[in-house]
Amino acid sequence: MKKITIVSLLIIMIITLTGCTNSNENLKLKIKQTSWSGWVEEDNSSEKIEEFDVIKGKKYTFNSNSNLTFTITKITNNYIIIKTTEAFSDKKDEIDLTSKKTKFKINLDKELELATPQTDGGNNYYLLLTEEK
Repeated sequence: MKKITIVSLLIIMIITLTGCTNSNENLKLKIKQTSWSGWVEEDNSSEKIEEFDVIKGKKYTFNSNSNLTFTITKITNNYIIIKTTEAFSDKKDEIDLTSKKTKFKINLDKELELATPQTDGGNNYYLLLTEEK
């Protein structure tokens, strides 16, 4: 009985120290969406913002009218990995219209911008992983 208890405690300690957890109640994922069109000037009045708890394996849908649905596949203390159901361009300089990417790394306190790979209009998503203290 003592061996089982000691082994169980060691396993729990290893999992905790390596960051292999299913959730981190201190981590929050904030998402802001803006829409754009090549035919009109940018209008931020349609901006939408939501915040999510970070739970591994849970399927999230941002704003029921948007195309951003994702699952968190990895959680560490410094970043998370998400897998989206549709392809997005991780917008660094310009939108990659041929992007097939569905996996994205979001670093703690560093905003990631994703865009729908379209030419005449679409959505930009700004994802920010934060830690509440």
